[in-house]
Amino acid sequence: MRRGKISWPLALVIVVLLVTTLGWYSVRRITDLPGETVAAVARESAQNAAKVREILVELFHLRPTVTSQNEIKIDPRTTPVSQLALVSRETEVTRHSSMNWLGSTKSIRLRAVYRVQAGFDLMKRFSVEVAGNRVEVKVPPAEILTVEPVETHVDELDNGWWNRVQASDVQTELAALPDAARAKSADLPAAAEEAFKNTLRDRLAPAGLQVDVRFEEVKPPPGPSPGL
Repeated sequence: MRRGKISWPLALVIVVLLVTTLGWYSVRRITDLPGETVAAVARESAQNAAKVREILVELFHLRPTVTSQNEIKIDPRTTPVSQLALVSRETEVTRHSSMNWLGSTKSIRLRAVYRVQAGFDLMKRFSVEVAGNRVEVKVPPAEILTVEPVETHVDELDNGWWNRVQASDVQTELAALPDAARAKSADLPAAAEEAFKNTLRDRLAPAGLQVDVRFEEVKPPPGPSPGL
């Protein structure tokens, strides 16, 4: 029995078709890969953005709104508090002044304890950008938020012979005490920034997220050009 043979022109056509088909498939896969990669990164970013939002609510009671796929903005209108105090310290300060008038000297010595809190003003703009598993957080620099009196003592009120201590003298010295407590607590904002950074990193790391925290004023996005 004679086996059938394929003529060489037909074989050539079949080979050309196979090569063309394989080439088209390879090109199609190559062109599809970047789109699939971008889509996968976008899905991962969206999932991680949701994680970051939950963690910000849990840790700091911030309620950010997701305004785009890869970016979170803190909206003050959805934040239940206007300030985030992270560190607090009681600071003792004293004021001693003496005033001489025509050879008669009066003196005042006051001592007070203030509770100084440092943290962040939530009415300022925060920015959180998520790309894959990387999180970039930009927050305004920490500042001293409150200086609250705990106790105040008058240690000395000495009148001169004709230079008497007046109520206004005492009020002037009392008014200067909070500024003295604020100046003595100048290191607290740096401590607040360190606490914010460490707390956020410790909480995000188990979720597989790498966070970069920057303390800088966050500028609002540019508005539309005039005439648009």
